[in-house]
Amino acid sequence: MAREAETLDKPGTAGASAAPHSTGGHSPQERLEASAGGRWLLRAFLALTVTAVVVWNFPGSGIRTGVLPVVDRYMNATGLAQNWKVFAPDPTDTTSELVARIEYADGTWEQWRPPRGSDLVGEYRTYRWAIFADRQHGEVWRSLREPLARWLARTHGEGGRRVVKVELISRRRPTPPPGTDGPPPPWEQSTLFILDLSSGTRR
Repeated sequence: MAREAETLDKPGTAGASAAPHSTGGHSPQERLEASAGGRWLLRAFLALTVTAVVVWNFPGSGIRTGVLPVVDRYMNATGLAQNWKVFAPDPTDTTSELVARIEYADGTWEQWRPPRGSDLVGEYRTYRWAIFADRQHGEVWRSLREPLARWLARTHGEGGRRVVKVELISRRRPTPPPGTDGPPPPWEQSTLFILDLSSGTRR
């Protein structure tokens, strides 16, 4: 037993070889931070990002207008772009929604609204729909109305039901100030696009 214990205590024996050993090497981030060039790149990146964020949040001015084309590309590429006009100084005073009336060959119809997730985390999944619907009330994304109507006709024409007409409708109404009592104002409705599959027309 004593001889066996001595063997286990000697360096280089099987007992010592079972001790953990370093794997060696460093992660790319550690190597970057350890080198002089890497630290210079990190400082430049941080300085550029802070400058871009500050310029992006400038009020309207000649300086902001001059550098905005460059800053805009950087902010969008890094995902840092934010538009604070929704809060101040002139927040939107109109509530709008996009709906579609889908008519079938048998004379029935149904109404479609863009999907909306739960108030907690579902908005992250469907927020793109809210942006898409909001842009449809203007003329910037007008070219996407027909593709949307055709997509609705295709996805709602399953199960043997034939879609004959899709009408995209804009609904808008003034947003009452906070603390206003009573029912909200009525919706003002207008047609954005009509896809008539029975006659092959669109307008």
